[in-house]
Amino acid sequence: MASNNDLLSKVSAMSILLLYSGFAFSTVKPEAFTCWDDLSQSSIWIDTGGIIPSGISIDAFQNNIWFAYYEDHKHEIHVLIWDGSRWKKLPIIKGGITGAYNPQLVVGSDGFPIISWGASGKNQSFIYVATLINGNWKMLGEPLSGIAEAFTHSGSQVIKLDNTNKPVVVWHERQAGGKHKNLYAARWNGKSWKMLGDYIAINSTIYDLAPSLFVDGNTYYVSWNGGDKEESYVAVAKWDGKEWKSISGNTTSLNNGNLVMSSNVIVDSTNKILVSWIERGANKNHFLAHLEKGKWSTINQPKILVYGDYTTFKSLLNINKGGETVLAWIAVDSDEIANIYLEKYRNNVWTPIFTKFQLNGGLSHVINLTFSMTWKNNFVIAWQELNYERKSRIRIIETRKCSGNEKSKQIPVNSAER
Repeated sequence: MASNNDLLSKVSAMSILLLYSGFAFSTVKPEAFTCWDDLSQSSIWIDTGGIIPSGISIDAFQNNIWFAYYEDHKHEIHVLIWDGSRWKKLPIIKGGITGAYNPQLVVGSDGFPIISWGASGKNQSFIYVATLINGNWKMLGEPLSGIAEAFTHSGSQVIKLDNTNKPVVVWHERQAGGKHKNLYAARWNGKSWKMLGDYIAINSTIYDLAPSLFVDGNTYYVSWNGGDKEESYVAVAKWDGKEWKSISGNTTSLNNGNLVMSSNVIVDSTNKILVSWIERGANKNHFLAHLEKGKWSTINQPKILVYGDYTTFKSLLNINKGGETVLAWIAVDSDEIANIYLEKYRNNVWTPIFTKFQLNGGLSHVINLTFSMTWKNNFVIAWQELNYERKSRIRIIETRKCSGNEKSKQIPVNSAER
């Protein structure tokens, strides 16, 4: 059995050292102090069975927050709803011979959640999707798979809703034999699932295609880890209603041949396609780029991302209700303390919302991160912390503007790092 130090070393090995990369910086001081409220109530401890992060997903609608997590030890998915004062448990999701995994949750404009997850059958795993009706989960159609043969594995799915409240799912599927992977997409039309094209990508040998999906009306954008283990890149494609079209090839010209991971794609308030990703290799950097006149161009990014003795292994890109691009990421400092950072971007300027946030004093290693917006335009952030007993604790906070003298609730912004 691995020692505690070995486990934490493996977690640190997942990270990526960020070196100064010559980008221009444009960062301003925060508009106001941000405060936080702890929605965890009592800590949720999960037996991860090792260091592999169990899936977590969060979304919000009006005054409700929906949260889903996967418990590795029991192979179950738990879904909770926050009603403004406490968490209520919904029916547990189980499925397949080895149980359910990797929940991904979205809430529609009607206030009802839709959840997707993976589950294994006798000799093949699928992607399942269900919605909540009268307090119970009801399956939407048949399980999703792009390969009609045994011994394939579906996973790493993402789910979003289009402008008609219909779910769109993108997932990768490992071919029989375990080496090559394909990327697929499907949309629910109200009665059944319709595949969007034959595939988005095919025959990749990279470990995880890890797709990201952004829905802009009836137009869908997907980014993923393309290529293979020797030469990977961030690939981006657009669904125009008939077929998937590659957007400017790929970002190979920016990645220096390193292994890419944690890519995200959005369309910002100026209708520019924006992509972020992390690289692992001889030159380790975090990149942000947008499509300008058919070519990818790097843009300004938060200074803390590329300057200082920090390591990162997860980032998320999103749009808030004010039309600002929001970047969240986990970084581990030189003392191996995990921190969470959040900044927003508009008009070529990054504004820090908070930096180096630690709910528990930095005693744990953060291994997963997801976040969402509430109807008040506050952030709801959920993450997992790995402790020395190989257990993972889920924490959830909601940010807000401070009222009065709330120093104990203020999230720090370290101006010395800017």
